[in-house]
Amino acid sequence: MYKSLEHLLFYKKGQSSQVNVLIVEENAEERLIYRHHIETDLRLDYRVLETGDIDEAIAIWQSKPLDLILLALTDDKGLGFLEAISKSAIAIELPVILLMETGDEDLAVSAITMGATDYLMKDEVSPNTLRRSIYRTLDR
Repeated sequence: MYKSLEHLLFYKKGQSSQVNVLIVEENAEERLIYRHHIETDLRLDYRVLETGDIDEAIAIWQSKPLDLILLALTDDKGLGFLEAISKSAIAIELPVILLMETGDEDLAVSAITMGATDYLMKDEVSPNTLRRSIYRTLDR
């Protein structure tokens, strides 16, 4: 999709310069924290969409232009969503950063092989770690 973070920003100059992010997380408090971490980043201008429901996430993904998805992967529905994204022609190279519970490392490895771009352990997420992951992911 984009060759680098700079390419993304250049590409979007003639359009909206916003980075469109979808947060998929069942826990509303955690969604709020991730949103805050993202929106306080002064380097990029974000448009953040969020949902706690996988079916709604699928509808948003199919109807809105997205640059990145943050996906809290807790069950098979999340894996199914990731698999649908990785196999879709409309989302080729759509970056997905997984937000995992400690102890789900095997699930993270499976998700990476299915096309996820990066993963973070939820208990280690801070504004800096999340932003670093976003930058790395968009810079690929």
